[in-house]
Amino acid sequence: MRTDLRLALRMLFKQPGFMLIAVLTLALGIGATSAVFSLIQGVLLTPPPYRLPERLALVHSLGSDGQPSKQGWAALQWTDWQKQAKSLEGVAAYAWTFNFLIGNDGSESIQGMVVTREYFNITGLQPILGRSFVEAEAGGKTPPVVLIGYDLWQRKFNGDPRIIGKTIRISRWDTPPTVIGVMPPGVRFLPSPGAAQEPNYNVDGLVQFWIPVTPDPARIRAMQWDVVARLRDGATPAQAESELRILAARQAQSERSFEGFTPKIELLSNELNGAGGRILMPLMGAAALVLLIACGNAAALLLVRGLQRQQEYAVRSALGVGRIALFRQIATESLLLSLSGGVIAAGVTIGVVRLFKTFGGHAIRGWMP
Repeated sequence: MRTDLRLALRMLFKQPGFMLIAVLTLALGIGATSAVFSLIQGVLLTPPPYRLPERLALVHSLGSDGQPSKQGWAALQWTDWQKQAKSLEGVAAYAWTFNFLIGNDGSESIQGMVVTREYFNITGLQPILGRSFVEAEAGGKTPPVVLIGYDLWQRKFNGDPRIIGKTIRISRWDTPPTVIGVMPPGVRFLPSPGAAQEPNYNVDGLVQFWIPVTPDPARIRAMQWDVVARLRDGATPAQAESELRILAARQAQSERSFEGFTPKIELLSNELNGAGGRILMPLMGAAALVLLIACGNAAALLLVRGLQRQQEYAVRSALGVGRIALFRQIATESLLLSLSGGVIAAGVTIGVVRLFKTFGGHAIRGWMP
């Protein structure tokens, strides 16, 4: 085997031009395909960090013209859905918010979510440290509490496990909230169409804090909430949407401000991966074609080189070298070319993924780190 390797290396380095072209051809083909598949695996195949995410759905609002509306839902509406919707296991409301974390080195803008007490039960998100909210905290009957994101915990508090029970300073809060838990890494925002015009809004960003809330009875008709729901076993999005439309129409009969807005169920996976799928799947087809072309070109180069070496093979056969030995030598040379192309392809893959995430990351909503 060592003899075959030494001979294969010597023969390849005798024609460095051929070796360079063959290796680069394979590297580009393998690298492009691997890069696109890595993006697809991170964006489309890796599930978001929720319990049974395929059963989570967002309840969007359609205007009277049938087009998506930025209008949210009133607490009077979604609390009624909680009680009456048979196709839904549960309903929770949330809203995007931002504030400023005040530290010894100055203040920093942070984005977070205001969530009702049902939110964590429905999504299945659980802290990796500490606990989540209890009902009394959501109702504002106790001193304020906060859950912080993993990224913020690592970056601002050095991953200190003793952060639980400590208070942090947040602007516009009269009483500093107490940290009761740290959430898992990689948790991103659920869409909040009504907040899309806010200058700090970044739906692709990581959630940095969560605060509990109970709807204000004085503003129970204010259409300001985004809604996430969990489908019951066996229920389809179409069934849930049909049921909510009936309930919403009934509510609009007694409350004129609800008129003209229709619920639209969208599975969370479709919402998060829709744009990414439209971008990445055609890229996968193109990358596979590039790989086939690269393999075809590499095969053609090896064939031409083999024809050029016919005299060499004839001489070696005359000297007693058998066909198996000749085949082993050619296979060893091909293997070395493939391995070299694969090593360089790994670097190409890393570079392409980083480039795509830098310049095209805004177009996909993946759960990649």
